Amino acid sequence: MAWGDGAADSSAFTRVVPPVPPHTDPVSGHPSWVEADPEDFDLYHLHLGAQQVSPARLRRLVANLEERGRPLVVTLHELRGLRRFGPGAFEEALEVVVPAAARLITLTPGAAVQIRERWGREAEVIPHPHVLPLDQLGRPRPDRKRPTVTVPLEDLSAQIDPLPMLEILEAATARRGMDLHISVVEDALEPFGVGEARGVTAALPRLARSPHVRIDAHRPETEVAGWERLRGADLCVLPHRFGTHCRMIEACHDVGTRVLAPDLGYYRQQRPGVLTHRRDDDGAPYADDVESVLDHVSDELAAGTVWQAGRLHRTAQRQRIAHLHEQLYRAVL
Repeated sequence: MAWGDGAADSSAFTRVVPPVPPHTDPVSGHPSWVEADPEDFDLYHLHLGAQQVSPARLRRLVANLEERGRPLVVTLHELRGLRRFGPGAFEEALEVVVPAAARLITLTPGAAVQIRERWGREAEVIPHPHVLPLDQLGRPRPDRKRPTVTVPLEDLSAQIDPLPMLEILEAATARRGMDLHISVVEDALEPFGVGEARGVTAALPRLARSPHVRIDAHRPETEVAGWERLRGADLCVLPHRFGTHCRMIEACHDVGTRVLAPDLGYYRQQRPGVLTHRRDDDGAPYADDVESVLDHVSDELAAGTVWQAGRLHRTAQRQRIAHLHEQLYRAVL
């Protein structure tokens, strides 16, 4: 038996779901479960990405696994993390798990090269699967009177720098007769919240005065609601400052919404068709690149071009991913 997502479709492995405390992400490692039930699994699969884990917690997990002779497989979604546990904490976490892992997985060839250069280790490349359930793929997209660009700001972490992009989009979408929708969680906009610290709280009222701009401030919602919000747009803009891979890209592909992202990490390797823009020395997007992408999206809409994952393709991809995980697990065990 193995803990992890990869072999969920495999008849040879059982995916064990640990009983973890509320608000704890079991994918990111829960050492107390390993301590309590050491005989209930054969292999532990850790996914290290945007959710972040403290280095101390990971050291405890690695020590518990080594004591019980259980191998560790690690999927590296991110190679640069947030500072949730202080400067350098994510890099320290990587230094804990990468040397300890029996096998490493990542999502793109570029990330595998970076892992090889940084640690001298080979990582197997297994792509990110679908995000939406398979039975929701291929649904018709809603008709819109005007092309719509959305900027999701549900996560106002240090990875997100929305203001330079919003200033460009406000004017560029108006000139093209496009609507601009900005989605944000209300909690982040409350006094002394993250939004105030990032300058978003002050900027949104001014943006809302533009007739083509809509601010959608909402309470924390389910993933399903977020997917429907994405489905209602023609282009999703990710105002990221850094990143290696992005789950949002896969969700957009599943619903058929094009993506504009900065040319960092391995976003374009992760999903062919992702549109990118360059950034200046301060990290701000080049306005000309954004304008060119909006023209490109307008042309695609006029031509009826579709960028949407099909159910048959995603089903076959899921089966392939499960098979690759099964092969890797067998090799480790």
